[in-house]
Parts: sequence; C-alpha cells; structure tokens
Amino acid sequence: METKDLTRGSIGKELFYLALPLMLANLVNIAYNMIDMFFIGMSGDEALSAVGTAGLYLWLASSVVYFSKQGMETLLSQSIGRGNVHESRDIIKTGVSINVVISVLYTLVMLLFAGPLIYVFNLESQVINDMAIIYLRIASFAILFMMINQNLMSIFQARGQTKQVLIYNGIGLVVNMLLDPLLIITLDLGAAGAAIATVVANALVFIISVVSLLKYDRQFKEPARFVRLIAGRIMRISIPTGTYQVFFTFVAMIISTYAITYGDNVIAAQRIGSQVESLSWMFASGLGIACGVFTGQNYGAKNKERIDKAYKYLFRFSTVYGIFLLWLFIAKADPMMRLFTDSNEIVAIGVNYFYALSVSQVFTLYEGIGSGYFNGYGLTKIPSFFSISGNVLRIILVIGFSLAIGLNGIWIGISLSGIYRGLGLIICKVIYDKRGKMDIV
Repeated sequence: METKDLTRGSIGKELFYLALPLMLANLVNIAYNMIDMFFIGMSGDEALSAVGTAGLYLWLASSVVYFSKQGMETLLSQSIGRGNVHESRDIIKTGVSINVVISVLYTLVMLLFAGPLIYVFNLESQVINDMAIIYLRIASFAILFMMINQNLMSIFQARGQTKQVLIYNGIGLVVNMLLDPLLIITLDLGAAGAAIATVVANALVFIISVVSLLKYDRQFKEPARFVRLIAGRIMRISIPTGTYQVFFTFVAMIISTYAITYGDNVIAAQRIGSQVESLSWMFASGLGIACGVFTGQNYGAKNKERIDKAYKYLFRFSTVYGIFLLWLFIAKADPMMRLFTDSNEIVAIGVNYFYALSVSQVFTLYEGIGSGYFNGYGLTKIPSFFSISGNVLRIILVIGFSLAIGLNGIWIGISLSGIYRGLGLIICKVIYDKRGKMDIV
C-alpha cells in the first residue's frame, strides 16, 4: 500500500477519492449503530433506553482517543508532505504508544466502575439500570479495540489510504449485522447480545488492520523509535482537540441527564434521533478529516493555493448536502422514527427533536471542514475555542429555553449552539485569511 501524494494532481479529483471512502466509512458506522438500535428496539423499549444510556460512555471513549489521535494525524500528514519517511515512522510509533496507554486506562475504569457510572443518570427503572450496567461491562472490551482502531485508522487517513478505512469498517459492519439478530433476538440476550456483537466486530477490525500494516506495508517492517520530543508535539496539538471532544461529550451527558427528568422515553428518543442526525456530523467528520489531511500534506509541501481551493470545494458540497438534510429532517421525521420504535410517545419526542435540529445541520458540516482546515495547520486551539465556548453556550441555552417552553427548549438550545460553532469558524477563517495569518513561509 503506497502513501498517496495529495500535493499534486487535480484538487477536485484528489478530494473526491480522499473524502468519499471516509464519508462511506462514516455511513458504515452510522449503519453499524442503527442496526444495533433496530434489533435492540425489537427486544423492548427498556433495552433501548439502557443501551442509549450506557452508549454515552462509548461515545466518550471516541472523544478521549483524540488526546493522541489528532496530534499524530496532523504531524504525520505534514511529515508525508515533506517526504520524511524516517520521521513518519517515529510519529506513528510514538502516537500509537500513547494511545494504547490511554485506551487501557479508560477500559479499566469502565470495567471497575460500571455501576456508579450508570447510576449517575438517576434512571427511574431499576431494570434499565441493570441492563445498562451489564451492557457497559461487556462493551468495555469493545472500547479497548475501538479506541486503538481509531488511532490505526488515522495512519491510513494521514497517508491518503482512505479505502482501507472503508473496507475494514465495512467488514466490521457485516459481522455486526450477522451477530445482532442471532444474539439479541434468537438467543434473547437483549442489550448484552448487542454488546457482545460490538466486541467481536471491533476486535476483528483491529486484527485485520494490524495484519495489513505489518504484512503488506514495508514501511512498518523498518525500525521506529518512541521519541519524547515527538510525544510532546503530539500532545500539544492533541490536548486542545481532546479537551473539546471530551467536553462536548460531557455536555451531552449532562443534557441527557437533564432531559431524563422529562421521562425515561426521552433518552430513547434522543438516542434514535442522534443516530439519524449522524447523517450530518459523521459526514462532517469525514469531510473534516479529508480537509485536515489534504491541508496537512500541502502545508508540509508549502502549497497554500491548493489548500484554499480544497476548502472552497468542500464548502460548496457542505452547503448542498446541508440543504438536503434540512428537507429530510422536516419532511421525513415521523417515518424515520418509526423505523426504530412503535411507541407513539417516543416518536412524538423524536419528531420534535428533528424539527429543532434541522436548521443547524449545514452548520455542523461547516464546523467539520473548518476544524479540519485549522487542524491541518496544527492550529487546534481555534476549533477547540469555538467548540468549548459553544458547549458552554449550549448549557445556558438548553436550561433557559427548557424553563421557558419545556422539553422542546432543550432541542432548540442544542440547535442554536451548533449554529454558533459552525458560523464562528467561518468568520474566523475569513479574518485570518484577510490578515495573512494562514500564509505559509
């Protein structure tokens, strides 16, 4: 597998072949989660609420991994742009080593403290509490593989090998699709069955990725070093991104806890709604990674013109896709909810969720490419500022609007804070460009 050079050739074509597998891979991840929700919903609303609650800690894990992932990905793409193979190997070994330590520690916390972590949410039903604890304990083993897999995927992404990301995640999806009905429905394991399927699928993706890197890529057969200086650079770039990712997840957990005061069905509706909403933020993630990798390689090659043209391509695509999502969330809210549950109460809550969030979807996409643009330069503090301040604003808006109009005020507050983050990055890029701060010397 050869490293893809993004510093030459057609910009539109390179972006297409770089971003398309990432977006499809994220669609695979969406399908992965939706399949879980579909079969879990068949086993009852209690299981749906339990997995929705415990699943927040899996989401938190995907945020914690950014404390090593972002820095490694940025430095690696820049090193590839400079053509420094030896430095690239050291960056990979150093970044993966940091990630393994973080992943093991996080997994141990989930295993040892599953009970107290679930009771934080103050669920009314003890049955749901028990299901959630069992799910989290089993899924803890999936978390270990999941976190390391994200780091491995960063290697493929930084090198422009996004097809591998799609293929390996696709294999995980197929395995999950086969195991879910068997474990959840046929063997009647419910939430525990969903957790087991997630463990097996993530373990398989890990094995395939490692074998691929070690067996089919000669670069990984060469010796590499853990370099403390590189570790420091990785952490300096990663800490702002990791902080805002974790902060965002904590805010989401706080809001979920607050929303549960309106009833246990709220968490089930929000879980379903957030999975469908991932049609925007998972695409935003794919576009953001593509923008970051493209920017990083061309930053290393000192090619500012290609970076600016790439951003414009991605901005136009985000606008068109965001308008489509606006229509989808308004026109198809009810049927999308009924794919996952027959509960009229959950459907009604979810429909209002979609209506409120519809307007902010295009700004979620703008936030993704804006974050990728600044991350590619190594300026992770800028998107971190807008994310953290946006989430502080989210708490204020959620509490204020919910006190004024009830449950729907929570969804409105979430939507408005998303608009702030995306719009803020657009304005910041315009200001930085006019002042010449993004010029490469």
